[in-house]
Amino acid sequence: MNNLHALTSMLPTADPPTSVRLFAAGANDTEKGTFYFTTASAEAVMHAAERWGNEYSFDYEHQALQSPPVEAPAAGWFRLELRATPDGPELWAHNIRWTPRALERLCDKEYRYTSPAFMADEDGIILELINVAITNLPATRALPALVAATIPRPFRGAAGARKEGRMKNLMRKLGLNEDASEDAALEALHTLTANREVIQRLAREVPNDADLIGTVLSWRDAALTAETLTAKVTDLETQLSARDQQDREHQVVEMVAAGLADGKLTPASRDALLRALADDAGSVAPDRLKAYLDAAPRVVPTAATRTREPATGASKGDAAKTEWGALTNVERHQLALRDRAEFNRILTEHRAERAA
Repeated sequence: MNNLHALTSMLPTADPPTSVRLFAAGANDTEKGTFYFTTASAEAVMHAAERWGNEYSFDYEHQALQSPPVEAPAAGWFRLELRATPDGPELWAHNIRWTPRALERLCDKEYRYTSPAFMADEDGIILELINVAITNLPATRALPALVAATIPRPFRGAAGARKEGRMKNLMRKLGLNEDASEDAALEALHTLTANREVIQRLAREVPNDADLIGTVLSWRDAALTAETLTAKVTDLETQLSARDQQDREHQVVEMVAAGLADGKLTPASRDALLRALADDAGSVAPDRLKAYLDAAPRVVPTAATRTREPATGASKGDAAKTEWGALTNVERHQLALRDRAEFNRILTEHRAERAA
Protein backbone atom coordinates (compact mmCIF):
# COMPACT_ATOMS: atom_id res chain seq x y z
CA MET A 1 0.00 0.00 0.00
CA ASN A 2 1.29 3.36 -0.79
CA ASN A 3 0.77 6.74 0.70
CA LEU A 4 -1.82 8.72 -1.23
CA HIS A 5 0.89 11.37 -1.32
CA ALA A 6 -0.56 12.57 1.96
CA LEU A 7 -3.86 13.13 0.22
CA THR A 8 -4.91 15.70 2.72
CA SER A 9 -1.91 17.84 1.82
CA MET A 10 -3.34 18.18 -1.68
CA LEU A 11 -6.80 19.06 -0.59
CA PRO A 12 -8.85 21.12 -1.06
CA THR A 13 -6.72 23.05 -3.54
CA ALA A 14 -5.95 19.90 -5.54
CA ASP A 15 -8.10 17.02 -6.65
CA PRO A 16 -7.37 13.49 -5.31
CA PRO A 17 -4.57 11.87 -7.32
CA THR A 18 -5.31 9.90 -10.44
CA SER A 19 -2.11 7.86 -10.07
CA VAL A 20 -0.76 6.28 -6.88
CA ARG A 21 2.37 4.19 -6.41
CA LEU A 22 1.47 0.80 -4.99
CA PHE A 23 4.94 -0.84 -4.73
CA ALA A 24 8.37 0.72 -4.78
CA ALA A 25 11.18 -0.99 -6.64
CA GLY A 26 12.91 -3.63 -4.50
CA ALA A 27 12.13 -4.03 -0.79
CA ASN A 28 8.83 -2.83 0.67
CA ASP A 29 9.10 -3.01 4.46
CA THR A 30 5.87 -3.66 6.42
CA GLU A 31 4.67 -4.90 9.79
CA LYS A 32 3.86 -8.18 8.05
CA GLY A 33 7.39 -8.59 6.76
CA THR A 34 9.44 -7.34 3.86
CA PHE A 35 8.05 -7.89 0.37
CA TYR A 36 9.89 -7.36 -2.90
CA PHE A 37 8.77 -5.91 -6.19
CA THR A 38 11.25 -7.13 -8.78
CA THR A 39 11.44 -7.53 -12.53
CA ALA A 40 9.93 -10.98 -12.07
CA SER A 41 7.18 -9.41 -9.96
CA ALA A 42 6.42 -6.89 -12.69
CA GLU A 43 6.06 -9.64 -15.27
CA ALA A 44 3.90 -11.84 -13.00
CA VAL A 45 1.62 -9.02 -11.88
CA MET A 46 0.98 -7.69 -15.38
CA HIS A 47 0.40 -11.19 -16.71
CA ALA A 48 -2.19 -11.78 -13.97
CA ALA A 49 -3.81 -8.43 -14.82
CA GLU A 50 -4.08 -9.47 -18.46
CA ARG A 51 -5.73 -12.75 -17.46
CA TRP A 52 -8.06 -10.86 -15.07
CA GLY A 53 -9.12 -8.58 -17.91
CA ASN A 54 -11.06 -6.22 -15.62
CA GLU A 55 -10.31 -2.99 -13.88
CA TYR A 56 -9.06 -3.11 -10.30
CA SER A 57 -11.00 -1.50 -7.48
CA PHE A 58 -10.39 0.63 -4.43
CA ASP A 59 -12.57 -0.26 -1.45
CA TYR A 60 -12.89 0.95 2.15
CA GLU A 61 -10.72 -0.79 4.76
CA HIS A 62 -10.54 -4.00 2.67
CA GLN A 63 -14.23 -4.69 3.16
CA ALA A 64 -14.31 -6.56 -0.15
CA LEU A 65 -11.92 -9.13 1.32
CA GLN A 66 -13.82 -9.92 4.50
CA SER A 67 -14.99 -13.50 5.13
CA PRO A 68 -17.86 -14.04 5.27
CA PRO A 69 -18.46 -11.41 2.59
CA VAL A 70 -20.00 -8.08 3.50
CA GLU A 71 -21.36 -5.27 1.38
CA ALA A 72 -18.29 -3.59 -0.04
CA PRO A 73 -18.95 -0.65 -2.39
CA ALA A 74 -16.03 0.52 -4.48
CA ALA A 75 -14.23 3.74 -3.70
CA GLY A 76 -12.67 3.91 -7.14
CA TRP A 77 -11.47 2.07 -10.24
CA PHE A 78 -8.06 1.95 -11.96
CA ARG A 79 -5.66 0.19 -14.28
CA LEU A 80 -2.13 -1.01 -13.49
CA GLU A 81 0.97 0.65 -14.87
CA LEU A 82 4.70 -0.16 -14.57
CA ARG A 83 7.12 2.77 -14.26
CA ALA A 84 10.85 2.38 -14.69
CA THR A 85 13.29 3.77 -12.10
CA PRO A 86 17.08 3.42 -11.63
CA ASP A 87 16.31 0.83 -8.92
CA GLY A 88 13.95 -1.20 -11.06
CA PRO A 89 10.25 -1.20 -12.00
CA GLU A 90 7.53 0.25 -9.76
CA LEU A 91 3.84 -0.65 -9.78
CA TRP A 92 1.31 2.18 -9.97
CA ALA A 93 -2.48 2.48 -9.86
CA HIS A 94 -3.10 4.50 -13.04
CA ASN A 95 -6.11 6.38 -14.39
CA ILE A 96 -7.97 6.33 -11.06
CA ARG A 97 -11.64 7.36 -11.14
CA TRP A 98 -12.86 7.98 -7.61
CA THR A 99 -16.53 7.53 -6.78
CA PRO A 100 -18.45 10.61 -5.56
CA ARG A 101 -18.63 9.19 -2.03
CA ALA A 102 -14.88 8.52 -1.98
CA LEU A 103 -14.13 11.98 -3.33
CA GLU A 104 -16.19 13.46 -0.54
CA ARG A 105 -14.40 11.46 2.13
CA LEU A 106 -11.00 12.27 0.67
CA CYS A 107 -11.86 15.95 0.52
CA ASP A 108 -13.07 15.77 4.13
CA LYS A 109 -9.71 14.19 5.05
CA GLU A 110 -11.39 11.03 6.34
CA TYR A 111 -8.84 8.80 4.56
CA ARG A 112 -5.15 9.35 3.85
CA TYR A 113 -3.46 6.13 2.83
CA THR A 114 -3.75 3.25 0.42
CA SER A 115 -3.29 -0.42 1.20
CA PRO A 116 -2.84 -3.00 -1.59
CA ALA A 117 -3.88 -6.62 -1.04
CA PHE A 118 -1.63 -8.94 -2.99
CA MET A 119 -0.22 -12.44 -3.40
CA ALA A 120 3.46 -13.21 -2.67
CA ASP A 121 5.55 -16.36 -2.58
CA GLU A 122 7.40 -17.78 0.43
CA ASP A 123 10.39 -15.56 -0.30
CA GLY A 124 8.26 -12.41 -0.26
CA ILE A 125 8.30 -11.88 -4.03
CA ILE A 126 5.10 -10.08 -5.04
CA LEU A 127 3.20 -12.06 -7.68
CA GLU A 128 -0.32 -10.65 -8.11
CA LEU A 129 -2.45 -7.69 -7.04
CA ILE A 130 -5.91 -8.39 -5.60
CA ASN A 131 -7.24 -4.89 -4.99
CA VAL A 132 -6.44 -1.69 -3.04
CA ALA A 133 -8.14 -0.15 -0.03
CA ILE A 134 -8.15 3.36 1.31
CA THR A 135 -7.43 3.20 5.04
CA ASN A 136 -6.12 5.08 8.04
CA LEU A 137 -4.37 2.01 9.53
CA PRO A 138 -1.44 1.19 7.28
CA ALA A 139 0.84 -1.56 8.59
CA THR A 140 4.10 0.07 7.68
CA ARG A 141 6.78 1.17 10.11
CA ALA A 142 7.33 4.34 8.11
CA LEU A 143 5.60 6.01 5.19
CA PRO A 144 4.66 5.12 2.56
CA ALA A 145 2.13 2.59 3.91
CA LEU A 146 1.99 -0.59 1.92
CA VAL A 147 0.12 -3.46 3.62
CA ALA A 148 -3.17 -3.27 5.51
CA ALA A 149 -2.85 -4.09 9.21
CA THR A 150 -6.26 -5.76 9.15
CA ILE A 151 -5.53 -8.05 6.21
CA PRO A 152 -3.20 -10.92 7.18
CA ARG A 153 -3.47 -12.70 3.84
CA PRO A 154 -5.09 -12.36 0.41
CA PHE A 155 -8.80 -13.01 0.13
CA ARG A 156 -9.66 -16.46 -1.17
CA GLY A 157 -13.44 -16.31 -1.10
CA ALA A 158 -15.86 -18.63 0.71
CA ALA A 159 -14.72 -21.75 -1.15
CA GLY A 160 -11.11 -20.93 -0.41
CA ALA A 161 -11.90 -20.36 3.27
CA ARG A 162 -13.63 -23.75 3.51
CA LYS A 163 -10.67 -25.43 1.82
CA GLU A 164 -8.26 -23.69 4.14
CA GLY A 165 -10.32 -24.82 7.15
CA ARG A 166 -10.27 -28.42 5.94
CA MET A 167 -6.51 -28.26 5.48
CA LYS A 168 -6.00 -26.91 9.00
CA ASN A 169 -8.24 -29.67 10.38
CA LEU A 170 -6.24 -32.26 8.44
CA MET A 171 -2.97 -30.88 9.79
CA ARG A 172 -4.27 -31.13 13.36
CA LYS A 173 -5.38 -34.74 12.84
CA LEU A 174 -1.92 -35.54 11.52
CA GLY A 175 -0.43 -34.14 14.71
CA LEU A 176 1.08 -31.15 12.94
CA ASN A 177 0.83 -27.40 13.33
CA GLU A 178 -1.89 -25.78 11.26
CA ASP A 179 0.71 -23.96 9.17
CA ALA A 180 2.85 -27.05 8.53
CA SER A 181 4.26 -27.46 5.03
CA GLU A 182 2.93 -29.83 2.39
CA ASP A 183 6.10 -31.93 2.63
CA ALA A 184 5.54 -32.38 6.37
CA ALA A 185 1.97 -33.50 5.75
CA LEU A 186 3.04 -36.00 3.08
CA GLU A 187 5.69 -37.42 5.39
CA ALA A 188 3.15 -37.81 8.20
CA LEU A 189 0.73 -39.55 5.83
CA HIS A 190 3.48 -41.91 4.68
CA THR A 191 4.23 -42.82 8.31
CA LEU A 192 0.55 -43.44 9.03
CA THR A 193 0.25 -45.66 5.96
CA ALA A 194 3.27 -47.71 6.98
CA ASN A 195 1.98 -48.05 10.55
CA ARG A 196 -1.43 -49.11 9.29
CA GLU A 197 0.12 -51.89 7.20
CA VAL A 198 2.08 -53.11 10.22
CA ILE A 199 -1.06 -53.13 12.39
CA GLN A 200 -2.98 -55.02 9.72
CA ARG A 201 -0.26 -57.69 9.55
CA LEU A 202 -0.23 -57.98 13.34
CA ALA A 203 -4.01 -58.26 13.44
CA ARG A 204 -3.87 -61.26 11.11
CA GLU A 205 -1.55 -63.03 13.57
CA VAL A 206 -3.63 -62.34 16.69
CA PRO A 207 -6.11 -65.11 17.61
CA ASN A 208 -9.78 -64.38 17.06
CA ASP A 209 -11.46 -62.28 19.77
CA ALA A 210 -8.06 -61.52 21.38
CA ASP A 211 -7.16 -57.96 22.26
CA LEU A 212 -4.64 -56.67 19.70
CA ILE A 213 -2.74 -54.31 22.00
CA GLY A 214 -2.54 -56.78 24.89
CA THR A 215 -1.35 -59.56 22.62
CA VAL A 216 1.29 -57.42 20.94
CA LEU A 217 2.55 -56.19 24.34
CA SER A 218 2.91 -59.79 25.50
CA TRP A 219 4.88 -60.58 22.35
CA ARG A 220 7.12 -57.61 23.04
CA ASP A 221 7.79 -58.70 26.63
CA ALA A 222 8.49 -62.26 25.50
CA ALA A 223 10.91 -60.95 22.89
CA LEU A 224 12.71 -58.84 25.48
CA THR A 225 12.96 -61.85 27.82
CA ALA A 226 14.26 -64.03 24.99
CA GLU A 227 16.83 -61.39 24.14
CA THR A 228 18.03 -61.30 27.76
CA LEU A 229 18.24 -65.10 27.92
CA THR A 230 20.13 -65.21 24.64
CA ALA A 231 22.69 -62.76 26.00
CA LYS A 232 23.11 -64.88 29.14
CA VAL A 233 23.55 -68.08 27.09
CA THR A 234 26.12 -66.38 24.90
CA ASP A 235 28.03 -65.25 27.99
CA LEU A 236 27.96 -68.77 29.48
CA GLU A 237 29.12 -70.28 26.20
CA THR A 238 32.04 -67.84 26.15
CA GLN A 239 32.98 -68.77 29.72
CA LEU A 240 32.74 -72.51 28.97
CA SER A 241 34.82 -72.11 25.85
CA ALA A 242 37.52 -70.30 27.84
CA ARG A 243 37.43 -73.00 30.52
CA ASP A 244 37.67 -75.77 27.93
CA GLN A 245 40.67 -74.04 26.42
CA GLN A 246 42.35 -73.86 29.82
CA ASP A 247 41.65 -77.58 30.39
CA ARG A 248 43.16 -78.48 27.02
CA GLU A 249 46.27 -76.41 27.73
CA HIS A 250 46.65 -78.09 31.14
CA GLN A 251 46.37 -81.54 29.54
CA VAL A 252 49.04 -80.65 27.01
CA VAL A 253 51.41 -79.48 29.78
CA GLU A 254 50.89 -82.72 31.70
CA MET A 255 51.34 -84.85 28.59
CA VAL A 256 54.55 -83.02 27.64
CA ALA A 257 55.90 -83.59 31.19
CA ALA A 258 55.03 -87.29 30.92
CA GLY A 259 56.71 -87.51 27.52
CA LEU A 260 59.90 -85.98 28.92
CA ALA A 261 59.80 -88.34 31.89
CA ASP A 262 59.25 -91.36 29.64
CA GLY A 263 62.24 -90.44 27.49
CA LYS A 264 60.09 -89.89 24.40
CA LEU A 265 60.78 -86.15 24.34
CA THR A 266 63.77 -83.92 25.00
CA PRO A 267 63.66 -80.18 25.73
CA ALA A 268 64.76 -79.38 22.17
CA SER A 269 62.43 -81.83 20.47
CA ARG A 270 59.51 -80.73 22.69
CA ASP A 271 59.41 -77.18 21.34
CA ALA A 272 59.70 -78.29 17.73
CA LEU A 273 56.98 -80.88 18.23
CA LEU A 274 54.54 -78.41 19.80
CA ARG A 275 55.03 -75.98 16.91
CA ALA A 276 54.37 -78.76 14.42
CA LEU A 277 51.19 -79.93 16.16
CA ALA A 278 49.71 -76.43 16.76
CA ASP A 279 46.71 -75.25 14.76
CA ASP A 280 46.31 -71.78 13.16
CA ALA A 281 45.38 -70.30 16.54
CA GLY A 282 48.56 -71.70 18.15
CA SER A 283 46.71 -74.33 20.23
CA VAL A 284 47.74 -77.99 20.48
CA ALA A 285 44.95 -80.57 20.60
CA PRO A 286 45.50 -83.04 23.45
CA ASP A 287 44.28 -85.94 21.31
CA ARG A 288 46.83 -85.14 18.62
CA LEU A 289 49.69 -84.95 21.13
CA LYS A 290 48.58 -88.20 22.80
CA ALA A 291 48.53 -90.02 19.46
CA TYR A 292 52.10 -88.85 18.82
CA LEU A 293 53.42 -89.90 22.25
CA ASP A 294 51.69 -93.29 22.05
CA ALA A 295 53.48 -94.07 18.79
CA ALA A 296 56.84 -92.38 19.58
CA PRO A 297 59.78 -94.60 20.73
CA ARG A 298 61.84 -93.78 23.80
CA VAL A 299 64.86 -91.80 22.64
CA VAL A 300 66.65 -91.09 25.95
CA PRO A 301 67.14 -93.20 29.09
CA THR A 302 64.54 -92.66 31.73
CA ALA A 303 65.37 -91.33 35.15
CA ALA A 304 64.88 -94.78 36.63
CA THR A 305 67.42 -96.26 34.22
CA ARG A 306 70.01 -93.56 34.94
CA THR A 307 69.88 -94.06 38.71
CA ARG A 308 69.84 -97.82 38.58
CA GLU A 309 72.46 -99.29 40.95
CA PRO A 310 75.13 -101.57 39.35
CA ALA A 311 75.19 -105.22 40.22
CA THR A 312 77.36 -106.44 43.13
CA GLY A 313 81.02 -106.34 42.19
CA ALA A 314 80.38 -104.17 39.15
CA SER A 315 82.67 -101.17 38.57
CA LYS A 316 81.60 -97.52 38.06
CA GLY A 317 82.32 -98.05 34.41
CA ASP A 318 79.67 -100.71 34.32
CA ALA A 319 77.13 -98.16 35.68
CA ALA A 320 78.07 -95.68 32.97
CA LYS A 321 77.76 -98.36 30.36
CA THR A 322 74.21 -99.00 31.43
CA GLU A 323 73.21 -95.40 30.44
CA TRP A 324 74.64 -95.78 26.95
CA GLY A 325 73.80 -99.41 26.87
CA ALA A 326 70.17 -98.73 27.78
CA LEU A 327 69.68 -97.45 24.24
CA THR A 328 69.36 -99.68 21.24
CA ASN A 329 71.09 -98.70 18.03
CA VAL A 330 67.76 -97.46 16.63
CA GLU A 331 67.14 -95.34 19.76
CA ARG A 332 70.67 -93.91 19.56
CA HIS A 333 70.05 -92.93 15.94
CA GLN A 334 66.69 -91.30 16.78
CA LEU A 335 68.26 -89.46 19.70
CA ALA A 336 71.00 -88.11 17.47
CA LEU A 337 68.34 -86.78 15.07
CA ARG A 338 66.06 -85.31 17.73
CA ASP A 339 68.46 -83.99 20.37
CA ARG A 340 72.08 -83.92 19.23
CA ALA A 341 73.28 -82.28 22.44
CA GLU A 342 71.81 -85.04 24.61
CA PHE A 343 73.23 -87.67 22.31
CA ASN A 344 76.70 -86.11 22.50
CA ARG A 345 76.54 -85.92 26.29
CA ILE A 346 75.72 -89.59 26.70
CA LEU A 347 78.28 -90.61 24.11
CA THR A 348 80.99 -88.43 25.74
CA GLU A 349 80.30 -89.93 29.16
CA HIS A 350 80.35 -93.40 27.68
CA ARG A 351 83.73 -92.81 26.05
CA ALA A 352 85.15 -91.25 29.22
CA GLU A 353 84.09 -94.25 31.26
CA ARG A 354 85.62 -96.62 28.77
CA ALA A 355 88.89 -94.69 28.76
CA ALA A 356 88.99 -94.84 32.57
